Amino acid sequence: DILYNSPRHRISNAQMSMFLWVLKEMNVPETPSLYEFIKIQGTLRRCNGVVTHQYKLAHGNNYYQNDVGTIVAQDYMNPLVCPEIRHYPEIPDGPVSELWHSHRFWKEMDPDMLTPMYVAANGIQHYYVGELAQLRTDELVLPIRWIMFQGK
Repeated sequence: DILYNSPRHRISNAQMSMFLWVLKEMNVPETPSLYEFIKIQGTLRRCNGVVTHQYKLAHGNNYYQNDVGTIVAQDYMNPLVCPEIRHYPEIPDGPVSELWHSHRFWKEMDPDMLTPMYVAANGIQHYYVGELAQLRTDELVLPIRWIMFQGK
């Protein structure tokens, strides 16, 4: 399925038929026919694919946009991508090298556009922007945004 759907390596039906034939010759159980394979792919695409929305612009041109929520959800489900997602802006200890290091993100951006919650290291306590929080010194504070400093 990955070979057949790769945007950079288009595989023809004849090539996929040969690949499926090799699997059958190797006695791989439950190897589908090309027709069954394409049918299963269609079902998977309808269930798990990214929905593309069509819009018509004022000048009559068609405009297509993939559903951003679906794309973000798939990024969070991907075990290779999810650990790389940055949830908070960061004040770097060196030069600005990433988008989330930008002064605009950690100082100027509307807090409503940033991550509203922080989960403590114990994984139990959640802290929210705009809600009172008590420090270890018993002081009460009202967080206005969450930022990372030097990776922490």
